[in-house]
Amino acid sequence: MEEADQLSDRILFLKNGEVRCLGTSYTLKEEFSSGFDISVIAKKASDVEAIVGHVFSSVPGVKVKSILDRKIDFEVKRSQYWRVNEILKLLVAEDKQVKRLIEDWGVMTSTLEDVFFNLHTSE
Repeated sequence: MEEADQLSDRILFLKNGEVRCLGTSYTLKEEFSSGFDISVIAKKASDVEAIVGHVFSSVPGVKVKSILDRKIDFEVKRSQYWRVNEILKLLVAEDKQVKRLIEDWGVMTSTLEDVFFNLHTSE
């Protein structure tokens, strides 16, 4: 998928032999991606619940995509892109308790793999 993203002018997705969508990488991501993923690594596994609680109470509309040991993946819908900024302010604020619980964090936009997954799990 990374090669298709970088090298293709247009990308076509099929499901059960039928065309699901056709477009540029950018337009497909805009139309069919879930949005942004924010990964947070807690310092200790016991801090995960507190971090999730802080994010949920401070930034409504955010979903937990997955939790694996100390890693929490939050999902922000593309239509609520400004919430990414709110989460980042919470994670790096010096006066917030949540910063002391976090070892590392990162932000990613959706990939073509996300588009593929979203298309093939819908309907």
